[in-house]
Amino acid sequence: MRAVEGVDLAVFPGEVVVLVGPDGAGKTTLARLAAGVLAPTAGRVVPDPRGRVGYLAARFSLYPDLTVWENLAFFGRLYGMATRDVEAEGTRLLEWVGLLPFRDRLAGALSGGMRQKLALACALLHRPPVLVLDEPTTGVDPVARAEFWQLLREEARAGRAVLVTTSYLDVAVGCDRVALLWWPRAPRRSCGGSTARAAGWTGCSSTWPGAGENGPGAGANRKKGSGPGRCPGRVL
Repeated sequence: MRAVEGVDLAVFPGEVVVLVGPDGAGKTTLARLAAGVLAPTAGRVVPDPRGRVGYLAARFSLYPDLTVWENLAFFGRLYGMATRDVEAEGTRLLEWVGLLPFRDRLAGALSGGMRQKLALACALLHRPPVLVLDEPTTGVDPVARAEFWQLLREEARAGRAVLVTTSYLDVAVGCDRVALLWWPRAPRRSCGGSTARAAGWTGCSSTWPGAGENGPGAGANRKKGSGPGRCPGRVL
């Protein structure tokens, strides 16, 4: 079986791109490749995602028996951050997502929306230029979902490149571009004007990986638009 075959997708600083597809289309595989969790069997991610990406997995992956602050401090140590930097940035992030009053609450005692906000804060703690979120609002109530998307738009305005996967098209309301992924092929369309295979733009080139799942793997070809051969800014 081949997964995410021939995918060619760019995400630029300052925009939110939503990848929409049915279950089994390869959205999570693509997100893991973009975050460096999986290694592609063909193709590549540009730039190298290691150490440069904030990743929020589809399933809550923090420690429920640690408090909100202890989770942040733990991730800060993993990122090699100084204690004073964790204190300053962690406090800022918790205030930003509205969790500062709950810093001493166990993560397992948080509501679904609050858990996702904590996971977002942990993903942003080391100030990555790229943010990858795999179905971040699944099972979250409408109010918390709206608040979460407002936070993502603020992150994009701050200059981050944000890629979000989802199975629901209505979730993409308010994003900058939408890419449709239909297993096992590449994204076909975008709300921002697209080439036949590349989701999103004309005049630039980028590379996305192919990955094998239970099989030999898939390739990703380099696509070029009608403009110059390099894209301004950071490309995912």
